[in-house]
Amino acid sequence: MTDSKAADCTHALGIPFMYDRINELGVPYDNPNWRARCSKRFYETLLQLGKYLKECGILPLDGNKAVLTGGCYVDKPGQHGKGNACDFDGFLTMDDEVILYKDGIKHEVEGYRIRSMSRKLASRIACAISLHAGVVITEHYNSRHEDHIHFDIGREVKWHGGRSRSQNVVTQAALKLWHDKSVKIDGKIGSQTRNAMMVCLGKPSSDNWKITNSRWKTFLDKVAGNKLKESTG
Repeated sequence: MTDSKAADCTHALGIPFMYDRINELGVPYDNPNWRARCSKRFYETLLQLGKYLKECGILPLDGNKAVLTGGCYVDKPGQHGKGNACDFDGFLTMDDEVILYKDGIKHEVEGYRIRSMSRKLASRIACAISLHAGVVITEHYNSRHEDHIHFDIGREVKWHGGRSRSQNVVTQAALKLWHDKSVKIDGKIGSQTRNAMMVCLGKPSSDNWKITNSRWKTFLDKVAGNKLKESTG
């Protein structure tokens, strides 16, 4: 990514990104010299995502000091190298509590309390991001993403008909947490996943019911906005 195509996206979500991969580069929290950079196209994605996260109550400005990240543009192959990706690690609250997506490789820094966020909040965030970025990779996809959410704009934001395993496990995890604990997070879209979403959306039982793009987005919006009842079964 050339400088002419780069944008400073440190404040694109409405509150600043803060780099937190302290174990890799030795950069502490609150490093005033670190800036998030991305492509101009991804910058627009982050602006829209920030607005949506606020609408859903996930990112209250008065409750969080920073969004913790492993970076957007990173000098390596893939979407990070194009400035079209971001790693979401968690939040730093106003009272200096670090709430990680999932406590893993990062080390505690003096003066900060660290804990993992609830899986329900993690699911809400993954669903919100999925409405804005075509690729969302979470803890359910592989062990490399156990402690953060990777998202990028390498694919169109739409339901891929069950052909995207990363998208499938985000959907199944939400169904499991918010509707039916028996739903399997296996990345395979079958009758169990379809029936769970059908019931979740209040649709009458039908053997011909399919997950469509509009139905999938409606479901994600309900999860992100905390509009569904807690998981049962």
